[in-house]
Amino acid sequence: MVLSGINGEGTLQQQYLAEDAIDHKIHNPPHFNTTYISLTPAEADLFYLKQQLKRAPNGTEDQVKAQKALDAEIAKRKREDHNILLIWNRLFGKDTTFDMLAPPIRPRTIDEYNCYFMLRKNYNHHCGVLSIYGSKYGRTFANICGAGFSMEHMIEAISHTCPLKN
Repeated sequence: MVLSGINGEGTLQQQYLAEDAIDHKIHNPPHFNTTYISLTPAEADLFYLKQQLKRAPNGTEDQVKAQKALDAEIAKRKREDHNILLIWNRLFGKDTTFDMLAPPIRPRTIDEYNCYFMLRKNYNHHCGVLSIYGSKYGRTFANICGAGFSMEHMIEAISHTCPLKN
């Protein structure tokens, strides 16, 4: 029961019927009032896995599979967060006050766009492709490119963070 739509700001949203609404519909059909939860695509994946676990009967193979899938997704997200933070710290230092997700202060140049795509390509090669959740770090890569590091230094930070795809 997934409905996709675009909100007024142009971002994709996933809307799910809430558990309570389903129960209410089953027990009180004439008074059904649909309840929606608005989620980003990154949140929708996690929400789906949590619902699978919640709906799986206790002690069943379905529950074990759902728990493993949820654990794997959470671990993947933690790994992506950790990788980006390590790359950032290797380049800017641990004590930087610069916000890695902040919007750029000035317009980007063509060279910075080329740098951005080269960084993403190298990240994908060394660390694996970012998930929908990890795509939030696109601005981080753009900010790294705008900081004036050499391409060699940036690639070295990525390769030291992820010597092998993880």
